[in-house]
Amino acid sequence: MRVTNIALGKKYSKKVGMLQSLWRDYEERIRTLPQSDHWEFFADRDHLCLGTLDTKSKNGNGLTFKEAFQGMLLVISATNNIFRKMFFPKLSYAEAVAKGSYYLTMMAAKEAYVGLEAEEVAGMAAAGMMDLFFVPNLHMMFETCGMGADRGWGTKTVKTINASTLSAIVLAAMGLPTTKHGSYGNTTKIGSTDVLEQSGANVAIDGAEELMRIFKKTRFLFTDAHTVKTLHYLSHLLKVETVNHVIGPMTGPVSSSTRLYKLMGVNHNVHPLTVAGAYTELHREGFVNLGGAVIVGGVNAIPKREDLHSPTWFRDHCFLDEVSPVATIVCLATGPTVLGTVCLEGSAPFGVEFHEHDLKVPNEMHTLMQANQKALRGEGPLGNYLAANTALARMAGETEFFTLDRLRDYTEDALKVLQSGAAERLLDVYVEETGGTRIVW
Repeated sequence: MRVTNIALGKKYSKKVGMLQSLWRDYEERIRTLPQSDHWEFFADRDHLCLGTLDTKSKNGNGLTFKEAFQGMLLVISATNNIFRKMFFPKLSYAEAVAKGSYYLTMMAAKEAYVGLEAEEVAGMAAAGMMDLFFVPNLHMMFETCGMGADRGWGTKTVKTINASTLSAIVLAAMGLPTTKHGSYGNTTKIGSTDVLEQSGANVAIDGAEELMRIFKKTRFLFTDAHTVKTLHYLSHLLKVETVNHVIGPMTGPVSSSTRLYKLMGVNHNVHPLTVAGAYTELHREGFVNLGGAVIVGGVNAIPKREDLHSPTWFRDHCFLDEVSPVATIVCLATGPTVLGTVCLEGSAPFGVEFHEHDLKVPNEMHTLMQANQKALRGEGPLGNYLAANTALARMAGETEFFTLDRLRDYTEDALKVLQSGAAERLLDVYVEETGGTRIVW
């Protein structure tokens, strides 16, 4: 069966091919949904009134978990032929595209002008998980990701290293099972898929068994968003910004039974507390088994106490979806509980040194890849910066015991792994296991 009607172009041909190869596994999995605990959210989906959701949104009111969930089902029905035929058999492809497109842009407008609520983010992410074609059933997993679309330094000519992708490699080199889910760059010349492909890896793997073989060998599981789900395809068709930059990082291939320890960076539109709240909601509803979440946003000023939880202040000052050399707002959660929000000022809390000018890299393929390579070797301020981001990811495993002493210890551990060459060696092995040839920049 043809999985999707949306064509992405030659650049994505191998990735679409990988997605297509997984369709039988997907069909078998979603046939069990009527027997699952999640089926209650599918009830009366045929009676969903998009106009009602539109009115609520335009009046500045938040959607419920179920409303946000069912709205996102319309998006999946537009991109995923198997899903539409099974759960929306009366809905034509054209109508699905029209309704799914409207829902995505409606929620993007709410995100930009009003702000998304935790329940809305959770509902959309939960529905997005219904689109996953590959969901390994593992005991536990660390995951790192960032929303992207962050402001950076106010220019497209300067970016920084791919901190979340490299942090995932470092965690795996530490012996921790780690997954990274991403795609090509959007505002940057280098996205997570680019990092691996430009290192020589083949990320379009032939089938689930081969993916798991590579993971067992390296403890590192990378999936490009276009190889294991379809919901991003509609954004390609529309060619406009949607809420998929929020939902995408929250819908990696992690089973609801897998104990998840997650570091996620956000951009200026979504406060860390909102995403942390969404994860606790996903845990309560049984879509995620949340061991710990560390949600971060890098800001360009130090907030006053009353600003720490302010979405307005955060929107004005967030510029990185990772650690900031000025200040980083961090929200911690575990299971059904948001533990709190803290502000880390500069690099001092990590026990290493890096400054703003150290992190700026010209937004070109060769300069970014060279900077990534230096960081992965633990060289200079970029190595320190990568170690700091990795330490926050490691803290996801112990969110209830967050202390600055522990954060410094984890930063030191990460730096040792980087400088020992273990992280770069793991990348070498990963490239080889994917059938690629290592490229050194």
